[in-house]
Amino acid sequence: MKKIICLAITIIFTVSMLGTGAAAGSSESVSASGTTGTVTVKGTVSESYLAVVVVLYDNDGKTMLRTQSAAVNNDRTFSAEFDKLALKAGAEYTVKAANYNGGSWITKKFTTAGTVGKPAAPTKVKAKAAGRYSVKVTWKKSAGATSYKVYKATKKKGKYKLAGTVKGSSKTVKKLKANKKYWFKVRAVNKTGHATSKAVTAKTKKEPVSFTVKNSWGTDVKVHWKTVKGAKGYQIANNDTAGKKMKTYWTGKTFNNTYTSVNKTRNKTYKFKMRYYKVKNGKRDYSSWTKVKSIKVR
Repeated sequence: MKKIICLAITIIFTVSMLGTGAAAGSSESVSASGTTGTVTVKGTVSESYLAVVVVLYDNDGKTMLRTQSAAVNNDRTFSAEFDKLALKAGAEYTVKAANYNGGSWITKKFTTAGTVGKPAAPTKVKAKAAGRYSVKVTWKKSAGATSYKVYKATKKKGKYKLAGTVKGSSKTVKKLKANKKYWFKVRAVNKTGHATSKAVTAKTKKEPVSFTVKNSWGTDVKVHWKTVKGAKGYQIANNDTAGKKMKTYWTGKTFNNTYTSVNKTRNKTYKFKMRYYKVKNGKRDYSSWTKVKSIKVR
């Protein structure tokens, strides 16, 4: 019964003390060492201490793992031991100690003994199109990993190129081609080694309109596109004067899905883009613009 009461008092005291941030006196100190299973805490306190509350925090420095009280010896020292733990080898943890009757926390960080092994390969890896030119890759973090490298390829058994390195559990791979399938792998890394996931695949979204631009008769440029189901019309924008800002120069619909931009200047490069529109409640509802295509007039 006494142990239960003591434990209850310790927990109540610990919670009430968490907001105290004042620095401890210069005559007070605490040290900690341990393995993945056991941590020993020792310290020295001033004469005002009769007993000490000791708290062990996870490697994030915020999550409380264990709380324990310890008596102060005649020489002003104290010690406490936490056992049956499941800590990470070679990882940093935090201990805090304070006067049982209230006061400032004495804080110390320490690193557990043991060698950090290479991380396991990331699991639950998924890839999903984030747009016409990007794919978001997500995964479950691996124990012991300090960073993750994301690789991409255009074939499952092709050559994978590094797309980026992150510390979290997701990466949006950009600058891809529209309506194209890509393969991705995620590699968990730490100072000891690495492990790579199986490949996953995703296809980027289609362009709103599939179109081509070609040199036509003389200095004309012919734009041809594929029909978009449900579209009532199309818009074409281009820089009518080479090098100038792009503007919408044509809106409509033709029987053969072709539009000719005339009287261009030879040896100049022009840019074109398209979009379609549908009609909803009597108003035009435009799609986004396609990626710009360039052509040099011959």
